[in-house]
Amino acid sequence: MDVPLLAFVRNSNLSSLHNNLRLKSALFDYLNSYFEVLKGPKVIKNDRLKMEWVVNNYMFQFEQPLPTITELSAQLSMSESKFKYLFKEVFELPFYQYFQQKRMKQAAEWLKSGELNVTSVSQKLGYSHPIKFIGQFKKMFGVTPLKYAKGKE
Repeated sequence: MDVPLLAFVRNSNLSSLHNNLRLKSALFDYLNSYFEVLKGPKVIKNDRLKMEWVVNNYMFQFEQPLPTITELSAQLSMSESKFKYLFKEVFELPFYQYFQQKRMKQAAEWLKSGELNVTSVSQKLGYSHPIKFIGQFKKMFGVTPLKYAKGKE
């Protein structure tokens, strides 16, 4: 046993040491369960947390292909219909519509910053052709991305 620890044990109340160890044990248990959640969503019991896990892990990786509802529901150990229902209940929009809204809001931020042009934004959002991006952007904001970037929204 380390000398400073031995001195601490001699100079302290054993019940406070016991309480301290119990508190540390509880903290480690909590951290362990938190890291289990990070490993995979199947261990999450709360349905709302499962939906938030999906958003945090997939909704901001615009350059990566978005998993299908079939893939996500399998990851979460639930049916597709339950996934769709829960997602809409938690975020008030269907899954793909929510994702599209996130993409367009990110596009608007990038365009307003002036750091990226329309083609670059389109590529960063994973569009295969800028024309598709321009159409989606105009559908949401009522103006083309170029006009939006120039402040004519």
